Amino acid sequence: MPPRFRISLSVSIQSIFFAVALTLAALLTWYNYQKNFQAALVLAEDLMREVNGAILRDLDTIYAPVRTLGETLPLVPETGVKPEGTAHPLAGAFLAALDANEHVYSIFLGWDDGEFYQAIHIRDVASVRQALRAPPLASYALRHVSPGAYGSASQQWMFLDAGRRPLGGRTEATTFDPRKRPWYKLARPRETLVKTKLYVFASTRDLGTTVARSFEAPVGGVLGIDLTLGGVSRFLDRYHLGDRGQVFTFAADGQLTGHREPGKVVQRVVDRDGRIWNLPARIGVLNDPVVRAVYEQYTSGADMENAIAAFDVDGRRFLSMLTPMGGGLGSHEFVAVAAPEEHFIAPLIRVRNHLLLFSLAALLAAMPVIVFVAQRIARPLNIMAAEAERIKRFDLGSTLELRSHIIEVDNLSTSMSRMKGALRSFGQYIPRDLVRRLVESGAEPRRGGDRRELTILFTDIADFTTLSDTMAPEELMELLSNYFSVLGATISTRDGTIDKFIGDSVMAFWNAPTRAPDHTVQACLAALGGARALESCCVPGPQDCRMLTTRFGLHRGEAVVGNIGSSDRLNYTAMGSAVNIASRLEGMNKFYGTSILASQAVVDAAGANFVFRVVDVALPKGALTPVTVHELLGTRPGGAHPELAVPPGTIERLEAWNAACADYRARRWARAHEALLALHAAAPDRLTALYLERTARAMKNEPGPEWTGVEEFHFK
Repeated sequence: MPPRFRISLSVSIQSIFFAVALTLAALLTWYNYQKNFQAALVLAEDLMREVNGAILRDLDTIYAPVRTLGETLPLVPETGVKPEGTAHPLAGAFLAALDANEHVYSIFLGWDDGEFYQAIHIRDVASVRQALRAPPLASYALRHVSPGAYGSASQQWMFLDAGRRPLGGRTEATTFDPRKRPWYKLARPRETLVKTKLYVFASTRDLGTTVARSFEAPVGGVLGIDLTLGGVSRFLDRYHLGDRGQVFTFAADGQLTGHREPGKVVQRVVDRDGRIWNLPARIGVLNDPVVRAVYEQYTSGADMENAIAAFDVDGRRFLSMLTPMGGGLGSHEFVAVAAPEEHFIAPLIRVRNHLLLFSLAALLAAMPVIVFVAQRIARPLNIMAAEAERIKRFDLGSTLELRSHIIEVDNLSTSMSRMKGALRSFGQYIPRDLVRRLVESGAEPRRGGDRRELTILFTDIADFTTLSDTMAPEELMELLSNYFSVLGATISTRDGTIDKFIGDSVMAFWNAPTRAPDHTVQACLAALGGARALESCCVPGPQDCRMLTTRFGLHRGEAVVGNIGSSDRLNYTAMGSAVNIASRLEGMNKFYGTSILASQAVVDAAGANFVFRVVDVALPKGALTPVTVHELLGTRPGGAHPELAVPPGTIERLEAWNAACADYRARRWARAHEALLALHAAAPDRLTALYLERTARAMKNEPGPEWTGVEEFHFK
């Protein structure tokens, strides 16, 4: 039964918040009155960092795909192939990349012997079409410069329409030599991706910049990607900071590399013959005192990257900040933001004055209200706060018994009790241990993850397909539920995180979300314990008791672990090649006739307390590097886990096995075969039989020098 007398919680909360707000406003306003300028600097610094960060993110939309192209294309073997006329094996790839990146003007190859090949996207720009003397319908141009004797050279042009059909071309003499261009001189001596300063493009005489990287081939050279100037200016034009605010980019030597007005980045120079040349503008010749003042602060050594700098221009005080552009392109450039000081502090001053008068008037009247109302709502809120803390820890056993005269508090208490019941039901569908560890680790439930060394386990039931064909789906589900209860309990006992159930398989990992220095040891104990539990445990089914044989795969390696999924549903999981290797190891058990296969990384990290048998050197499907595979047999006798120890005599047999494997790897086939015969006679198994087949085959047909002994798998 609800209480007979109840009062609205909103009335109580409004009264408290009103009084507290006035009191805090008076205190904060007084403090703000004393510290106004310092607060303004902090606010300006945060805003400037936010603007700089937004600009860098915008600029990265231009440079990120260019970096990808610049890092990958030089590794393609066809890069070293010389063109035949205007045809080249990479022409199609170049044109596709130009279509996908609107800020890229051209992609080209320049070789050490002076040969040059270039793909250009005209993009229906009149100035480019005129400079290239392209036909009206031309959308692309292919250019091939062939060096001649005594410094002469010729170039072939081929123009393509929007469908990449030839429209015609021309051949003409040229003085162009790629080895004399800025991008070649900058990139050729280096092995990393570089970005030039602004310079004049040879084909259009317009300003731009080039991202380039050298490549090695029979005739080495440089791959380059030309970027237009307009893209950077369009991004910078989005940001406005007052009537005199400025947002621009510049190089350390004073060259202006980006401005919201593209014309300011270009300096037009007329030569003796009356021709107009577009050259990169420098800050020193720019008619903008704010931009010049920012650069002077930079050259004076002011720490503008970590704090804002102040300076006066025409009687007004300005604040500015710099952020290095970075981007992995080797260019020493900065994003600069400058704005008048009043742009930040004028609203602050007005709010300060209004709050001072208002809060002082209400200060005395508010104090009694705070005391009265706080006593009314403090106790039930404290009780519910403690209950919420128990819910956060997934402690759902207790029952909340709380009644209040405040309507909202009473309703909240009822809702919290119902929520605990719902969570108890929902907890059957999610791993409670995982949720509890995530909460304890402080990991935010957001998409993304971090790299971490994990030990990863995959399991699978042998002959599950045959088993499932003989059972009804309802019976199979009940059998699997009992099976997973046994195996899941073993993994959880060893602090493993169960990632998911995949049909009859289990994926689990250690060292996340909670870090564990001995995670490989715990994973090995979990695998051994799970195998022993399932060997000695008859999994109850709907009609009878089933003995299920389980295969395990263990691997230790670096993976990305974290949350993946949509905005309303996340899955805490691990991804990476290490996960694939663990899955492949589990699948190899069927081939070798083993139960628990582990990689060399697991053997190295597990320590001397575990007994492993060398199995093979294998190249799993999809892997690039062979993996030394071992079978985990148990723990050493006399150790900390006697229930998992190997039977007597195992260590001695392992020494004979290891010697036979060493003879096999050393190509001593007859000696290995003789030892394997003795081992197989004493304890026959699939692995010994496999090696007997190999040695017999090798004795009959001696492998050539190319033999590596690596077993390559073409199945998962």
